[in-house]
This record gives sequence, structure tokens and C-alpha cells, in this order.
Amino acid sequence: MVQLSPQEIYDASIAKGNSPKLAEMFAMRTAPAAETDTTWLAGRGGLRQQFDNDDRYVGMVAERQSEMGHQVHENDVYLPTLAQYPGDPRAFVSSVGEAKKYAEEVGVGLTVGSRELVKHREPEEDPFETAPKLCPQIAHEEAVKLQQADPKLDIHEATARAIDTHGSDF
Repeated sequence: MVQLSPQEIYDASIAKGNSPKLAEMFAMRTAPAAETDTTWLAGRGGLRQQFDNDDRYVGMVAERQSEMGHQVHENDVYLPTLAQYPGDPRAFVSSVGEAKKYAEEVGVGLTVGSRELVKHREPEEDPFETAPKLCPQIAHEEAVKLQQADPKLDIHEATARAIDTHGSDF
């Protein structure tokens, strides 16, 4: 009986029209590894490892999350790609299911190994069109400064100038 090398088995399987993944399984004589929470989270480490074993920083993060009504666990993993803002409590996950649920809510793509669990979804409306050009409080503070420099200036005109000067041009 002739013993074929893994490469020969792979090449023969590809020649028969099998997919590269199936050919690899035949060649390696093993099923693909199961993608579980453990394998998905492996290598990411808990919060302590993610934050370079800085206990003070982990404590600060846990305290802030507690103030927001979220309990952070040592084995949680922070996925910044899920976060809608820095420290988003829903970006602290302990399982693939939890990450998948939140990714679907916000429309962020999520892959586990080579499998795409959640496809990225474009926003329904352009966030830049609905965002304010300048925070109203900052606009008012700047308008007051402009009025102090030029007392003849109307508050509405001063506010418009402040927004034009300091606001974002989306």
C-alpha cells in the first residue's frame, strides 16, 4: 500500500474539485477545530492581560463600569470594535453569543475564526448630517466672548459666528 504525503493528498483532493478547507481536512486527517467561546476568546486574555496587567487601570475601568450600572468580570474581554464610545459597557463580553447580539444591534461586522457571524451594516442615516455643528454650551460661551469683544454684536449673530469659526464642517 502506497502512503501519500499530506501535500499529495491535498493536491489530489483539489484536483477532484474539493474546496481548500475540505482538502486540508483530508490531508491533515483531522476535523477543523471547533470554534467555541474558549477558542474564540483564547489569546485575547481577560481585562488584566488586555490592559498590560495594570491593576490600577483595570480597577478604574471596573469602577467606571460599576457607576454605569455594569458589573465587569475578570474574564470579560473588551472588544473596542464593538464599542460605540470609549468604555461602552456592552463592549465587555464574556461569550461569542454576547458579542454577536451586540454586533447585530449596532451593525458592526463580527468574525469568529474564518466565519463571519455578523455582516457589517451601513448606517440608516449619515451620522454627520444629524450631528450638531458645535455643542450649544460651547457655542454660547464663544458667543459671549465675541459679544464682550464687540458689544454691538447681537447674541444670535455672535452664536452664528462662533459656530462658523469653531464648528465642524462635515
